[in-house]
Amino acid sequence: MKKKYLFLLFLILTIKISAISIDNSTDTLKQRNTQNISNWSISVAQGTNRFDGDINDGYSFIRALKNYVYGGVLEYNIAPAWSVGVDYYYMLTGAKDVSDSGFVKADYEGKIHTVGLFTSISLVRAFLPKTKSKWDFCTQIGLGHAWYNSDYRTDNDGLLINSGAGGKIYREFNDVIRGGKAMYYTISLLAEYYFYDNFSIGLKGQILSFNTDWFERRINLGVKDDYVELMTLQFRWRFNR
Repeated sequence: MKKKYLFLLFLILTIKISAISIDNSTDTLKQRNTQNISNWSISVAQGTNRFDGDINDGYSFIRALKNYVYGGVLEYNIAPAWSVGVDYYYMLTGAKDVSDSGFVKADYEGKIHTVGLFTSISLVRAFLPKTKSKWDFCTQIGLGHAWYNSDYRTDNDGLLINSGAGGKIYREFNDVIRGGKAMYYTISLLAEYYFYDNFSIGLKGQILSFNTDWFERRINLGVKDDYVELMTLQFRWRFNR
């Protein structure tokens, strides 16, 4: 629920800052158009992810290495501080809950493909439109569609389990999901440094909130929807700069 409130806050801030961005950047945008400067950029991304679902997984360094993500972004600047884009990410994700004796309570491994649309606001250029700083900080919100495959294994296979969340009783079982689909919305923060006018490297933190709780479980166990949190390095190339 807190993540949903965070998304609404980001949406409100994006609308407010978009208005500021357009008001502050009209002259700059006209100048760029007369100089034949392209508004397009492309980025590649690679990093790690954390699956936030029903499994009580103590996230470790080894898990961070296994849960990798890579993708790409195509972005268009409507104004110097405001842009829209489309992105694609592929994630190998998972979570595991194992007792000290080695008993596997839950072991989930998944592959997720996402395609989404987003809008991005440069906080630096929105409030300081004439800045020459090589640093940029952006907020982004978006939505998209995901396709996923899941493998779920448990040593409780075939047993009746009390979930402890409202006293739900269900029969646990090993499961394989192929061709799963879900919608999601996303919020993110991007810190970026421009080594040249047309090349930058950034660090991006992102949360994807899916409209399903079925990635690794068959019932709700206290988490209404599944989330995936990303941390990626972004390498951006701007055309004709």
